[in-house]
Amino acid sequence: MKHKNKTKLMKDSAALTLISTTFAAVPYSEMSFAEEVEDKEKRIIITGSRINRTQIETASPVLVIDKDVLINSGAVTIGELMVSLPNISGAGTSPQVNNGGGTGRTSVSLRGLGSGRTLILLNGRRFVTGDVNAIPVSALERIDILKDGASAIYGSDAIGGVINYITKKNFDGVEISAQYGISSRDDGAESSVSVISGTSTSNSNIIWGVSYNKRDEIRAIDREVLDQRLKLFNGEISNDGSSRSRWGRYDTNNDPNANYPTGFDNSSCISDRFTRIDGRSGRDINDYRCFIPQGDGDGELIFGNDEYNFLVSEFALTPQERLAFFLDSRKSLVGDINWFTDAVFSFTNAARQLAENPLNNGSSGGSFIPGIISASNPYNVFNTDLTWRYRPEAAGERYAETDTHRFQLTTGLEGSIGDDWTWSSAFTWGQSKSETSAFGQFDRQRTANALGPAFQDADGVWRCGVDAANVIDNCTPVNFFTDYDSLTSEEIEAIQDLVVKHNSSTSWFTSQEINFNITGSIVDMPAGTLQFAAGVEHRAIDSEDKVSYLEENNLITDGGGSGESGGYEQDDLYVEFYFPIFESLLDVSLGSRYSDYSTFGSTTNSKLGIESRPSNEWLVRATYSEVFRSPTISNLFSGISINSSEVSDPCDGAGGSTFCQDVPADYVQQDSRVPASRGGNPNLQPEQGHVTTYGFVYSPDWLEGASFTVDGWEIELEDLLGTTSEDTILNSCHSAAELYCDKITRDAGGNITNINRQIGNLGLLNTKGVDFGFHYLTDTSLGKIGFDFDSTYTEEWRNEQVLGDPSTVVEPLGTYEPRGNGIGNFARFRATLGLKWSRNNMSASIRTRYMSNVTEDPGDLGDEDNPNFVSERDIGDYSKTDMQFSYHFNELDTKVTFGINNVFDKGAPVIYRDGRNTDLYSYDLIQRFYYIRAIASF
Repeated sequence: MKHKNKTKLMKDSAALTLISTTFAAVPYSEMSFAEEVEDKEKRIIITGSRINRTQIETASPVLVIDKDVLINSGAVTIGELMVSLPNISGAGTSPQVNNGGGTGRTSVSLRGLGSGRTLILLNGRRFVTGDVNAIPVSALERIDILKDGASAIYGSDAIGGVINYITKKNFDGVEISAQYGISSRDDGAESSVSVISGTSTSNSNIIWGVSYNKRDEIRAIDREVLDQRLKLFNGEISNDGSSRSRWGRYDTNNDPNANYPTGFDNSSCISDRFTRIDGRSGRDINDYRCFIPQGDGDGELIFGNDEYNFLVSEFALTPQERLAFFLDSRKSLVGDINWFTDAVFSFTNAARQLAENPLNNGSSGGSFIPGIISASNPYNVFNTDLTWRYRPEAAGERYAETDTHRFQLTTGLEGSIGDDWTWSSAFTWGQSKSETSAFGQFDRQRTANALGPAFQDADGVWRCGVDAANVIDNCTPVNFFTDYDSLTSEEIEAIQDLVVKHNSSTSWFTSQEINFNITGSIVDMPAGTLQFAAGVEHRAIDSEDKVSYLEENNLITDGGGSGESGGYEQDDLYVEFYFPIFESLLDVSLGSRYSDYSTFGSTTNSKLGIESRPSNEWLVRATYSEVFRSPTISNLFSGISINSSEVSDPCDGAGGSTFCQDVPADYVQQDSRVPASRGGNPNLQPEQGHVTTYGFVYSPDWLEGASFTVDGWEIELEDLLGTTSEDTILNSCHSAAELYCDKITRDAGGNITNINRQIGNLGLLNTKGVDFGFHYLTDTSLGKIGFDFDSTYTEEWRNEQVLGDPSTVVEPLGTYEPRGNGIGNFARFRATLGLKWSRNNMSASIRTRYMSNVTEDPGDLGDEDNPNFVSERDIGDYSKTDMQFSYHFNELDTKVTFGINNVFDKGAPVIYRDGRNTDLYSYDLIQRFYYIRAIASF
């Protein structure tokens, strides 16, 4: 179903704003620019402004990662480098994420605001996808990170900041690079190769390149922190897991006529549930014993319980393979008019793997089967109908592969008018298309039939159905009891026949943009030249998600999703001025952008900036920006999907109480995992807010080659686009607030059958902090020595998820909250510290990434009154050090590098609150990693 609608949002912000940019601090190395200027009067465009400036340091702070840093990092994808930035926090997306990831995608969350509030540019234009891994490292000249709001210049999403990937523009010759690396545990092998070629003539230049990289998986069981899911009980560590295991859990429901193991005494079982004894076939009633749950029903944890460790089958690092191509060309046509084209293409194959399907009888949940195991099932030795939970080992693990194609092409004309004016007009077309093929899902109804009533026909063959008059066609009774090694080939085949061999879903996103920009000098003023820039843009966005018929109709396990498509158009107009008021003492930049969307209407956002240079050592600066974030296609029109989430129901044992009157008095939460639906909302409005920055750059004459930068920042947002966590919905409903009750669906017994997490405009968010940097480069008799330090201290991060409900205020600074709650890791202080040296043909560097400690509520399952109960636990600070050494062989024009990442083999810390024992988004799971690289030039 296609959605396009248009309403008008009458919002006019009349403030004008300063648009300017600055390379305030260069991380890791001295500044390096594709537009490096030898003639100081040559004007260049800096990320964050459309005006040509002679200064490369202006009012807005910009972090620059140059090509030397990219090479020396040892990263074969950009995402590997970006996750270490100090101004990143919260939870983005990473190949270390298996359950909920596995697409090879890496997203960036500047200031902890989420990847949707970080704008990604490619050569100053919006990139079609937020996946930074889609851009080949070998294509890049540098990366600019604007640490300021920039909606007045770039439009929507430029709130936490802007990341601009600048590709190579001037290159002659051929460069071939190859790299191989592997972890100290002999896994996670990574290989890459790239070729770049460039040719220049008197009136043209063309650069092209191709790259290929591959990374093998790392299994969770091969990392100590992930080899067993853990929980705390009154401070003691206990194994945790799932009640759905390969050994099964079978409930006779206290049927006195059922078969029971010899000597069975009901009082000896905590519950009337049984599991197969490990190593037994399961074909005899004495192959079973009482199932040992995690708790005894009286608030005591049972150590050595039968919870299943599903991590044994999962990936810690998902495998991925990537092919990429880029092109950049310039050609002089006539006079001062040039034709330019740049293009980027990438193909990614990635996979994820989960444990066998966690099946159970029931009517809700991601893996429910709508039927019991019948007493007449030929493998049921209990002689009674059973409710059950089981992971069929014969079906194998759940596995999914995602193939993603991304392409972006820009072509246009640019030229000059006289000496002071330049113009450009371009058309950009981009598309991202992915297909996910999932394996290991069960057909719900066919599985229920195969476990249901059965009988032997006249030939002694077991059939599905109650009798010969009611045979279920194409159905064979299935064995959900016997040990895998004891199953016959026919029994294995019957289980595998219930598995959907291939369930496919596809999605694509297309963006088309045409624009015209002009910039130049208007008039000379006493303090300098008044400069101007303006432009118009038109964008058309379309997207579509398709799921299979089986998934859309919830006919398979983990189904229940739906397809959706949609699109919108927008028209933008922007202007920008640069006023030199008092020579060196005061410069002012003003800018404003009007945006008209076919979905929600129009919005105007402006920016003001001030910069002052009281001496050649000092730059003092400040900006104030209005920002907005428009609803995306996914926000507006994505289909509804259903997944299971772990929650604590506030009505557990409190049915019929003041805030749980709609829940039966005897209600007890049976399963911590409940179904939750997510999806788009076509009635969304944009987020609105403002960003303030203020600081200085100090480059002392007494220490040549050094610079200090300090920049404070404050961000305030309202009408947030986002989803409310399951726990927030439950706690807001069953409390004095009585909010979100319409988002909770329960059955007659009080069990939660769905929590609606559909996206909406929610609450407020305020955050502020300070960035500090120090950079020093000097030439000594021992060689060139450089020192770099970049850091971010976050002073406040406050999110009122439901406006007006204080109970929904989240202030996660200094803590870790599971990403499922939309939070993640919010260390107050993050930093990178680097030292580099070069002399003649040799160079070396060492770099440390640091995160301050955080605390967690570990979810201790014990008694709060117990003296050993743990309500808060400290997760210590974390650091990871990388080093590399390079030698350039002149006769071969080849540079060889040997590097070690995570030199001290620092492992990820244990986090009990997380279902995977640690924070997959912030800490290194690979640990010590060796690599060697060669770059040959011709």
